Amino acid sequence: MLAGQGYMAPFGDSPTVGIGGITLGGGIGPLQRTVGLVSDNLIELEMVDAKG
Repeated sequence: MLAGQGYMAPFGDSPTVGIGGITLGGGIGPLQRTVGLVSDNLIELEMVDAKG
């Protein structure tokens, strides 16, 4: 898990939105005042399209 490795994911409170949607939407959540928005903490990503 992320917490066991010293990481935290400051998610929003919508169970139907994944990490991609939260990040693209800015990442507003209950921990934003403490750790910032998810989009501010994005370091790296790898995008893969339908063709691989």
